[in-house]
Amino acid sequence: MIGAVKMRYYQFREQWQSSGFLSAVKFAVYRCEEAVPVEKRLDLLKPLQPPPDADELELVELSRENPPTAHYPLQSRREKAFVNLAKGYRAFALVRNGTVIADLWYVTSERPAGSGIERYLQWFDIQLGRDEAYMFDMHVFPDARGKALATFFLASVLHAMRESGFGKVYGYFDAHNFPALWVHRLLGYQERPRVLVRKLFVHESARSIPERAASSG
Repeated sequence: MIGAVKMRYYQFREQWQSSGFLSAVKFAVYRCEEAVPVEKRLDLLKPLQPPPDADELELVELSRENPPTAHYPLQSRREKAFVNLAKGYRAFALVRNGTVIADLWYVTSERPAGSGIERYLQWFDIQLGRDEAYMFDMHVFPDARGKALATFFLASVLHAMRESGFGKVYGYFDAHNFPALWVHRLLGYQERPRVLVRKLFVHESARSIPERAASSG
């Protein structure tokens, strides 16, 4: 509980510092997004295309048994890491010179009950099989964005998941997040019916979007 409060405090403060007080209030109080659920078969992965500085990058898997030791540029992401690990989630982090520059979380069919992910799986009509995972909350830190790093990071995670025996992964992105849209399309994700997700304080709700009403992207 204390960890979640600290996480939300740092999220609010960082949003205020980067975008202003009103933006931080809006972020904390109300959000509405057109969610695009996606899926990806891992037997169809293309070879990795590493960036020029690939030798400086390390992909690290995080779990309760292997908590983060690298530095996080944003305190909210570090607090979120420990909150999520306590819930039983797992993650991959991309580390450069001892600093986390991107992270991404996931759960499997053996996810802990009551973890908060169930409602998203229900909204997106996803039933996880034994060799499937639901991936969420991918974040690339601002100073590391550009030069196709997000694409390389997500592709690296997909390859690591395949090597661990997974056959398919699911996820979603906001239809108005154009960088996320192109990253998922470049990697060959298949898009599923869209869902409108609203959050008011801690209350979240969702409804299906008729195909003709969905944004064209």
